Amino acid sequence: MATEAVIGRRFTMVIPARLRRRLSLTEGQRVILKEDPPGFTVIPLPEDRGKALAEAIGRSYEERTDEPRARRSWRSHARR
Repeated sequence: MATEAVIGRRFTMVIPARLRRRLSLTEGQRVILKEDPPGFTVIPLPEDRGKALAEAIGRSYEERTDEPRARRSWRSHARR
């Protein structure tokens, strides 16, 4: 489904409320922007990345050691 939005000052873009609700997006939530010429795809990151990672890796999440590896993984997946 395609939804139209407007790019405003400082290149901000407001995501329509219907789409925000459908995707459970919240203000301040981090997203990945994946370039898909001629445009891009927005990929929401989980609110609680630590919990999501702990479930994915099957053990507790340690921010100091796991966060750098997680960032590399997210960026790697976003480039695909």
